[in-house]
Amino acid sequence: MTQGRGYDCPTLLLDATAEPLITERLFGRAPKVFTIKAAEPTLDVVQDPSKSGSKTKLLGLKKDVEGQKTAMRWRAKIAAWVKSVAAHHPEGFLLVVNKAVEVKLTDEIGPIDGVTFAHFNNLRGRNDFEAYTGIAVVGRTQPSPQNVARICQALTAEVIPDPDNTYTRGEVERLVMLADGSHAMAAGSGHSVADALPAAVVRAILGAEIEQAIGRLRAVNRAEPLTAYVLSDAVLQRPVRLDQTLWTQIKSPGPIARQLAEGGVAFGSPTHAAKAYPTLWPTVNAANLAWADAKLIATDCPKPSKYLSLGSDSQSRNEIRTFAYHGGAKRTSPR
Repeated sequence: MTQGRGYDCPTLLLDATAEPLITERLFGRAPKVFTIKAAEPTLDVVQDPSKSGSKTKLLGLKKDVEGQKTAMRWRAKIAAWVKSVAAHHPEGFLLVVNKAVEVKLTDEIGPIDGVTFAHFNNLRGRNDFEAYTGIAVVGRTQPSPQNVARICQALTAEVIPDPDNTYTRGEVERLVMLADGSHAMAAGSGHSVADALPAAVVRAILGAEIEQAIGRLRAVNRAEPLTAYVLSDAVLQRPVRLDQTLWTQIKSPGPIARQLAEGGVAFGSPTHAAKAYPTLWPTVNAANLAWADAKLIATDCPKPSKYLSLGSDSQSRNEIRTFAYHGGAKRTSPR
């Protein structure tokens, strides 16, 4: 193929995240676009765009020692959050990040039971995650404005007049899903691109890679509930359910999430939680304070009304299974 000419025969291009304008520049003529919207009724895409999840945030700058320490703490918190969420997905859970972040997580945290690490630009066409029921995408691929300008110049053979400002941060609109199942546009912060071709390039690099990651669940062929958590400010070409508490949960996880991340079992009683997890709360008073901060009600009474969390209920999305148990010394097993 020669740029500007295209093939000398009819060509079929199949791409779940194709950008027609880029295809036109590559083939030299406008393509006939046929859009097929596949039904994914069991897929719930939950996004928190309040933070970008950028490599700077999760890796720090080379000469910024304090920034690197902060980034390391963020990676540890993300790993703990992923571990607690993955407990609800025994069929398998996928974590997708930038490659350098994946390397750091592997070195610092090591394997997490039930979780597979993966990175952007290494997912297209893969089917080895099609049985998983959950995925978390943290961050996004982000080209620099100068690289966007270079790509546009290569596609058009024209000089880009202001390569340092092919895109900026500004107000964007996202297609969101409301509580009643209807859709609406919601304003927010993200990458704002004025010109059509740079906008197509940014979508193809930034948002499309997240779409490809979500696609690894193969939701079109699934009947069971699936959940995709997107912790990024990218604008996706699909409706999302906004939940701007996800980053807060990662930064300051509550007592239940901390117990699940530590041992897979969470006690409703701060007294018992302190005994089971002394590394989290050395004293009962410390646990009581944690319960109070999280506005949780302690269920500490001699009757069998304690609750502990074991795995997930496969019949209900992200539901934690609860068991009543006796608090006495003679019997503490689940009833």
